[in-house]
Amino acid sequence: MTDTRGRPAINLRLQEFIEKERNRLAIEHNNTFALGFSDITIYRGFLEVIALRHRQASHGLHANTEAMVASVKNLMTPVIGDERVI
Repeated sequence: MTDTRGRPAINLRLQEFIEKERNRLAIEHNNTFALGFSDITIYRGFLEVIALRHRQASHGLHANTEAMVASVKNLMTPVIGDERVI
């Protein structure tokens, strides 16, 4: 779920929290509060990009591994007789 600018809903809720709570503080603390949470929002955005790319890479790795296992299975022959001794 995203807002009109494509931001995830969690960022929208965080932005609403910042706007609501920062006005309870004195001006100098108000700005520090807003800047601190702004940094958190930016950091979270980076984490979301990393998590998305990790999921994509993970799915790709899983598909490649399954394909490799399937190709190796076709080459395998059952172990018989003296081969078990090795």
